[in-house]
Amino acid sequence: MNRHSGTTVVQRGSFFSAFAYGLFGMLTALIVCAAGVGIYALNVVDRRVDTALTTSTGLLKSLPEILPEIREALPPALADTLADVRDPNYRSQLTVDTHLASIGRDDTREVVINVQNNGDKTVSLMALRIVLLDANNTPVHSLVTYAATPLTVDREWRGPILPGSMRRCGMYVYRCSPDLTPQIEITDVRTWTGDGQTALTVKPDSVSEETRLATREGRSD
Repeated sequence: MNRHSGTTVVQRGSFFSAFAYGLFGMLTALIVCAAGVGIYALNVVDRRVDTALTTSTGLLKSLPEILPEIREALPPALADTLADVRDPNYRSQLTVDTHLASIGRDDTREVVINVQNNGDKTVSLMALRIVLLDANNTPVHSLVTYAATPLTVDREWRGPILPGSMRRCGMYVYRCSPDLTPQIEITDVRTWTGDGQTALTVKPDSVSEETRLATREGRSD
């Protein structure tokens, strides 16, 4: 009986094949690690967003309760600016007119705005929208400005309009035809109450004792 001895042939890989296998393995490991880090990061972001939303909701709910405490902590000049309410019906006490004026340049005009406060309230905020129309009543330019603001700071913050006062202000419009007609609209009016009443005012009795204590502790810190 003849026996045939088996022969085992071992092929040694080349340097390039070994390098390819190693590179492929390293890339696979990097992809797995990156996927794990990405999943962990999404989980962290999700928890952070939930925490931020919960905190924001809690602050908004507690704002009406702590507003009186906040006003007491502010300087009088800033605290008075919070003592106003939206008063659209007061528009009937305001006379507003506007016109275009030349300032000596061919293509530049100034939109002059005159506001007369005929009532007995101080206007703390007054928003205006001016539209410049051509001969066909087609809007060509649109401007937004504030004739009254809670504080007098600079050119744009003109301050409140007192009862019986006249407010004159202007805005420059470049490349403007002299044939345009300005049309003005009052978009918002707020009046100063002077008694601490605001849109978020609540009765003192409705403020919880826990909220008052938390506010005082935060102040002491």
